Amino acid sequence: MDIVQSYNINSKNKIPKNLMITILKYTKSWINAELTRTIISAHIRLVNSVAILGDIIISGSDDNTIKIWDLNTGECLKILKDHEDSVSSVGISGDIIVSGSDDKSIKILDLNTGECLKTLKGHTDYVRSVVILGDIIVSGSWDSTIKIWDLNTGECLKTLKGHTSRVNSVTISGNIIVSGSDDKTIKIWTVRNGECLKTLKSHTNRVRSVAISGNIIVSGSWDSTIKIWDLKTGECLKTLTGHTDWINSVAISGDIIVSGSWDKTIKIWNIRGECLKTLTCYVYSVRSVVISKDIIVSVSSDKTIKIWSKN
Repeated sequence: MDIVQSYNINSKNKIPKNLMITILKYTKSWINAELTRTIISAHIRLVNSVAILGDIIISGSDDNTIKIWDLNTGECLKILKDHEDSVSSVGISGDIIVSGSDDKSIKILDLNTGECLKTLKGHTDYVRSVVILGDIIVSGSWDSTIKIWDLNTGECLKTLKGHTSRVNSVTISGNIIVSGSDDKTIKIWTVRNGECLKTLKSHTNRVRSVAISGNIIVSGSWDSTIKIWDLKTGECLKTLTGHTDWINSVAISGDIIVSGSWDKTIKIWNIRGECLKTLTCYVYSVRSVVISKDIIVSVSSDKTIKIWSKN
């Protein structure tokens, strides 16, 4: 269910009654839900990134490893040791894992065998974000650039320049790439020709995470706010406040937004900007969050993976 594709949340637009009923039911299901928490002692150093696909969890850590986990049992299925420095970002699509590292490289790995299929080099600083969609990989680096790669050949197809400081986060949907940077901006690009369509300015500190669903962009910043944007117009529709420290990660699924912060909490919001739940279980910062249907997975500086399942 991808509710946000069906309407704009701009106050000038009226949401259809039947859609509002669906939103309210979905929101209520999270408000009333009891969440079961599973804790995995995952890595020997802090965990930077997490990805989920079906029953598989992928984690990347400052211990230079990527680990593949069974979501249901918590068992570690494989440990991949191909990077020479911290693994900052992981992504998964089908049988392919992609990873970005402080060793300035991107790895393409086989989920089933754990084999490193290709190493992509071209960035001149830490690779802090990677995402995969179809045959395209997108990477964001502290060298202030975004690169588009061909999954099959490993060729760098385009280098996108426009940010004036480190790129912390990239995401992709169809022909659109969204990036967030230390220059406090979010940029919207096309995959096809690498054109920058819009630059979104409203955050007052580094943009650490961006996510996209339908016509909605969500951003998390070290100004401790989350912003909801209209992809088509570039308008900032809402600013969500509630975290008391820097925000490291945001994710969106349907009507639900999840955020993780240096304030050691995870917050669950609806698309209207209402905070539905605050999860407090960490003694260190939350580094990354993902949501898939009724499951939230988070990783932290405490070296653990936490799985939150809606009962």
